Amino acid sequence: MLKPTYILGENHARRDCIALLCLIGLHEGNDVMNKPKIQSILFVILTVISFGPLISGCAPSKDLEQPNIVLIVIDALRPDHLGCYGYSRPTSPNIDNLAASGIVFDNAIAAAPWTKTSFSSFLTGLYPFQHGVVGWASVMPDSIVTLAEMLQASGYETMAIVNMLGITGRFKVLSGFERISEEAKYKRDAAKTTSDVIEMLAGVSKPFFILIHYFDTHWPYRPPVKYIDIVSGGASGALSVRQQMRRSDLGKPPAEMVERDKLYYDACIRFVDDAVGRLIAFLENEGLRDNTVVIITADHGEAFWEHGHGSHGHSVYDEEIRVPLIINNPVKYPEAKHIVNQVSLVDLTPTIASLAGIIDSHHREGRDLVRLIDGDSGVASSDRLLPVEYDLCESTLRKSPDSKGIRSLAWKIMIEPSTSLIRLYNLKEDPSETVNLWGGHEEIADSLLRLLCRIPGTSVEGWRLGFTGGSDSHFALRIRVGSGGRLKLIRRLVGGEGTSIEVCPDSSCFRVEVTPKRQQIILFNLEPSSEISFEVIGEWPVFVGTDSVIHSRRFTLTSDQAVGLPENFEENRASACPGIYVWWLSGGRSLVDRTATRLTPEELKRLKALGYIQ
Repeated sequence: MLKPTYILGENHARRDCIALLCLIGLHEGNDVMNKPKIQSILFVILTVISFGPLISGCAPSKDLEQPNIVLIVIDALRPDHLGCYGYSRPTSPNIDNLAASGIVFDNAIAAAPWTKTSFSSFLTGLYPFQHGVVGWASVMPDSIVTLAEMLQASGYETMAIVNMLGITGRFKVLSGFERISEEAKYKRDAAKTTSDVIEMLAGVSKPFFILIHYFDTHWPYRPPVKYIDIVSGGASGALSVRQQMRRSDLGKPPAEMVERDKLYYDACIRFVDDAVGRLIAFLENEGLRDNTVVIITADHGEAFWEHGHGSHGHSVYDEEIRVPLIINNPVKYPEAKHIVNQVSLVDLTPTIASLAGIIDSHHREGRDLVRLIDGDSGVASSDRLLPVEYDLCESTLRKSPDSKGIRSLAWKIMIEPSTSLIRLYNLKEDPSETVNLWGGHEEIADSLLRLLCRIPGTSVEGWRLGFTGGSDSHFALRIRVGSGGRLKLIRRLVGGEGTSIEVCPDSSCFRVEVTPKRQQIILFNLEPSSEISFEVIGEWPVFVGTDSVIHSRRFTLTSDQAVGLPENFEENRASACPGIYVWWLSGGRSLVDRTATRLTPEELKRLKALGYIQ
C-alpha cells in the first residue's frame, strides 16, 4: 500500500518561507538583492510573515516545531484514584505535578473497556466498529492509516514499549512504529519499563514519538510492599496477594477484600507514578523537556464491583470507560487549565497530529483537542458519526459482546444487543448509574436511541437461547425446525467452555448442552422463518418472550410468540439463578471480526491467567 504524503501546518510553512527568503538574500552574486526597492519589499514580506499575528491583534504562536511527543498509557487507571482528580490517598505526586502545570480533561472516556480495542481506537481516531479490532484474534486492516504511520511519514522516529498480548506483531495494532519493545508475558515492571524507555531514547537525534504502556495497574495487583505502606500510611495489615484471585464468576467478594484490592491497586499506581517521575527527570536532564509534549492517559478504567464485576471488559459503565487525560506542553501551554467538556480517546490521533503540525486528510471520528483548549468547543469533523457533545463506547469482550453506549455529560444510553436490554441514566442526578430511567423521559430516550441506532450491530435479528445458573446447573435441549425450514446460522453470542452445540447433517435440528457460568446466550436464525419445536431435558423453568412461562417439556413457537427478552433474565443472571430462556429479536447484523488470526496455545494460556477467557 502506498503511504500518503502529509502536509506540515502553517507554522512550518511560515518558517520555510522565512528560510527561503533569507537564503535568497544571502546568495553570493545575487545583485538584485542589493537594490533598495527589492530590499524594502522583502523587508515588508518578512515582517508580515513573521509578525502577522501581532498585526492582526493575536498573540504570537508558541507552537513547537515538530515537538517530541511522549504518550504514557497506564493500564486500567481510574481518574478518581489520582490526586489531581481529587483522590485522598497519595497515589500520584509526579502525575499531579504534571497536571498542575498542564491541561487536565475532567471528563475523558475510552472507546472500549479493554486494552486491544481501546489502543486500536486511540491510535486511529476511529470507533471499534469502524476499525474492526474487536476480539483477541482481530488484526488491524492495512487500509487504515494509523497515527504512528502519519508521524513516521512526517519525519518522526516512532517507538513503543508495550506489555500486552494482541497489540504487536501480526495483529498490526502498532503499525507505523519503527522500534517496538514488548513483554507479552506481562513480566516487565514499571521500573524496568522506564529503564527500557531511557535506553530506547538514547542517541535519538530527530523528533520522536514514543508510546509507553505501564501494565502494573492491571489485575492481579502485585505492588512492591513499600508502596502499600506509602499509600496506606503503614496501616495496610497483612493479606496475601493470592487472595485477590476471587473474580466475578464466583460472585462479589466480601467488602473487606474489595477494599484491600483497592489498596493494592492504589499501591500499583504509586509504583507507576515513581517511574513516571524518573522518566520526567530523564527528559529534564537531557535538555528535552521544553521541546517535549507529555500526554498521560489510560486505555480504560477499572471496576470494583459497582455493577456486579471486578476488573474491566465487562460493560460500558463509567467505572470501566472513564480515564484520566493530561496534556503537559510547557511551551505552548505554560499555564494550567481544566477542560470540563467531554472528550474521547479517539480524539488523541487528530490532537497529536495537530501538535506535530500535520494536516491529516483521513476520516477520523475524533476531534482536535488543541482547538478545544484554545476555546473553540464546537469543532468536529463534518462527517462525524455523532454530534460533538456525544461519544460512543463499545464492549466487545467477556460476557457483554456488542454492548454499546452513547454518553454526554448529562445522559448515557446503553444497549446490549445480545439480549435487547436498554439502560438510560441521567448522569447529572445519578453519576453512579444506579437508576435505569428507560421507559420514561421519552423525548431524550428516543433521541439517544436514534443516535445509537446509527451504529452497526446495535440490534441483532434472530432467535436466542439463554441460560443462567452456575456450575451445578446443566441444561440440555433439542430444537427442531418446522417443515421446509433449516438453520441458517447458529453461534454463541455469550459463551465459551461449558457449551456444546451439535447440528444434524441436514440443518433441520440441533442439540445444545450448557453448564453456564452465570449466563450463556446462543443466537440462531432460520431460512425461511417457520415454527420451531423445543424439547427440554430435565426439570428446569423455561421463560419465553416478555411474559410467558412454559411448564411443558415439549412446546412449539413462532417468532411472534417469543418477541422480547424475558423480564427476569437480568435478575437471574446476576444471581446465577437457574433458568432457560427463549426469545426473538428483530434488527440488523452483529459486530464481528473483519480480519482475524489464530491465537497460539501460549497466548490462550496467558489470557486465561488474566481472566479474559474461561
